Amino acid sequence: MRTKPHTETGHLEDIRVAALTSGWNTPSARFRVRQYRSSLAEHSVTLREYCPFVNQMIQLPSVFGRVRRRYIFPWLFVQTLMNIVARIPAFVGARCADITLINRSVIPGLEESVALLPRPRVLNVDDAIWLTDPRGAASAARLAQRVDAVIAGNEYLAKWYRNHNERVYVVPTAVDTEKYLPREMPPHSDSSMCTIGWMGTDGNFTHLELVKPAIEKVLDERPNIRMLIVSNRRPNGWKFDDDRLVFRSWTSATELRDLQDMDIGLMPLRDDEWAKGKCSFKMLQYLAVGIPVVVSPVGMNKDVLNGGNVGFGASNEMEWINFIRVLCDNQLMRKHLGSNGRSLVEKHYSTHVISKRLAEVFRVEASKLRG
Repeated sequence: MRTKPHTETGHLEDIRVAALTSGWNTPSARFRVRQYRSSLAEHSVTLREYCPFVNQMIQLPSVFGRVRRRYIFPWLFVQTLMNIVARIPAFVGARCADITLINRSVIPGLEESVALLPRPRVLNVDDAIWLTDPRGAASAARLAQRVDAVIAGNEYLAKWYRNHNERVYVVPTAVDTEKYLPREMPPHSDSSMCTIGWMGTDGNFTHLELVKPAIEKVLDERPNIRMLIVSNRRPNGWKFDDDRLVFRSWTSATELRDLQDMDIGLMPLRDDEWAKGKCSFKMLQYLAVGIPVVVSPVGMNKDVLNGGNVGFGASNEMEWINFIRVLCDNQLMRKHLGSNGRSLVEKHYSTHVISKRLAEVFRVEASKLRG
């Protein structure tokens, strides 16, 4: 039995949320769901995550990982079967909750299975998933039509989903400002050394490639600048020397240290539909640790830039080069812009701020269904 949203005196009772995520290390699961557990509890919302024992979008090994899975029928069949079995605990556990929160998908390719989950059902999205394979626009639309509401990470996503669901809330991805803190001391004994940095998964290497020529030129002309790349694997075509062009493998244990080792954070994006759906999370992480940014002024990146004097938007190679030069040459400017960025995140994008908004959404949806 599900709890009622109101007590006899009219006060709201605790809300229990069953959250269906797609994988333990999936960034969307970590930052759109899991990190809110403790702060939601402060608003009398209990969140229980149901994470499948195998990532829903696991890749094939070696060269097969670059082949679309729909063209490898045996693998697609096995993957779908594993996804169905892995979802059984979530389908059972959701029966004891007040809200079913679906993070991105239920079972990829089987969107109709959402009808087996109890209402109210709320879809949570932080990417333009209608552009992805194998779901596509038709599958994403069917999923949106079968839920009671959609939580979108930015206005661009919300605009698309409003074509398929009348109840859409815009809730940005938050940064835990109690975890992501500015560094206390400069990371280098030589204060003249300036570190520009990029952090992201290998799926974003195509964006990183946009600034490769600019970075190479800056490193060639300025011996006091180094580049730090943090990812799950090394990008191809970069000549790492562990001195001025450094690669570090991403781990959750070292993520904060790596961010704090940067003096400037980079977030290049291609100006396309997929990039417009991104929620600027890496940009917000840079700002949370008190460093200025140079970013592509695309989608939500532009909105964050307009929210405060936190860095620069670069639209071409020369602008990337010039803005990196300017920031590396001016430590006081970096400190000022970084402080502005930290304040912006604390005010608008912290987990405490976003958790309060999420709690409001859950209560509204629970109340509407029970009317």
